[in-house]
Amino acid sequence: MAKVNQVWKELNAKMTAKRTRNPSGRNKSQKGTASELIVQRLTAEPDNKQTFRPVQPREFVEFEYDELTLDNLKQACATHFGLPVKTCDILVSNKGPPSCKNINQIPHRKDKVYLVRFVVDLEQEDETVNLSSSESDELPRQRSKRAKSSECIASPKKVETQSYPASVSINQLMKAGKFIKPVPKTKTVLNLESFDVVQKEWVSEKPVTVFIDQEKFASGAFRDAYKGMPEGGASQKKWVIKKYNEKARTTIVTTLSSTVEIHARKQVQMHSVARHLTKQFTLKVAKSFGKSFSYNKVFFAMYDGQPVTVEEFVPGAFTKYVNNDGHCIQPSEASESVEEIFQKAQALVHHTYVVSRQKLMLLDIQGSEYSLYDPEIATKDFSDIDDEVYFCCGNLSSISIDNFLDQHTCSTFCKMVIEK
Repeated sequence: MAKVNQVWKELNAKMTAKRTRNPSGRNKSQKGTASELIVQRLTAEPDNKQTFRPVQPREFVEFEYDELTLDNLKQACATHFGLPVKTCDILVSNKGPPSCKNINQIPHRKDKVYLVRFVVDLEQEDETVNLSSSESDELPRQRSKRAKSSECIASPKKVETQSYPASVSINQLMKAGKFIKPVPKTKTVLNLESFDVVQKEWVSEKPVTVFIDQEKFASGAFRDAYKGMPEGGASQKKWVIKKYNEKARTTIVTTLSSTVEIHARKQVQMHSVARHLTKQFTLKVAKSFGKSFSYNKVFFAMYDGQPVTVEEFVPGAFTKYVNNDGHCIQPSEASESVEEIFQKAQALVHHTYVVSRQKLMLLDIQGSEYSLYDPEIATKDFSDIDDEVYFCCGNLSSISIDNFLDQHTCSTFCKMVIEK
């Protein structure tokens, strides 16, 4: 027992020393070398503007080397992302090559962020036929141009593409070492219905069997969101099932004088309109506009006796670009690529107002980069002659439209579309 206690004391001393070590106590030639570096992982290939885009948020990368060299930096990044070090490439900037050949070529950045990408190389292997000396002596020194393929000494070069698993940080792998409680799920069959905005009719889709989490993973002002895993397993597309909360149901019935089912169906109809307008926008923009937005398809279904909407799960960090009240959000300390998305989002809103002849405006532009979801539409006229409110509860009508027009300033992206 005494020996065990001694081992634990030694281990505790090592851990204490590790936690309290002085990051600056390193090689004198590398004073100030941090024990953690901030790294931005970029795409392996640039886009049509020769810009490498971020593929995930910036991360802290442990750096446990005495000297800050290019090789040590690559080794730290490769270890953190769990990828081969030979595929790691440190870039001078996100505007394309050149790659850094030594640590002094990395420019001084105010945000002290290192730009890294991982390039999967093609490995070529030459497979040759080993011949014994007796066999090689019997081969003719010169071959006819019509020699049969069976007489060839060597097989052609075989090109193999080496694939790597999805990037998972060391911190995420460590978390998987702790017990994770399974989320209770309910197996159900969803009879999906989609809305054809061109034909203005509902279409029955193929039913899907889904395991739906009993605990919500997100909540909005009107709805709670639940994750759904298809019966086929993790390789299939994941779903999000959205149910109206008690406050929303009360508002729909008392304020809008409607039913939850009608409102849920109008939610799908509105999303179909937003998807249609965004498709038109994407088809209209020039190639110089770069990447554009898109919405996934949304369906209506009944779950647990309640009307719900069902849509494909969109991974990535959530960002709101324009509010449903028309407020144009300005990003703080954002990179050029992120600011570009905000400007394009406003261009999309402006475009919908123009093409609809100022009758409506697509708002609540939000999602993960260019993959959008949960839009709202504001209309010039709040309701029709029968006093039915257009679209959904988020329609703030002229209030939203006026707010956007007051705050919006056309950017280069806006002019690419509006002036056509």
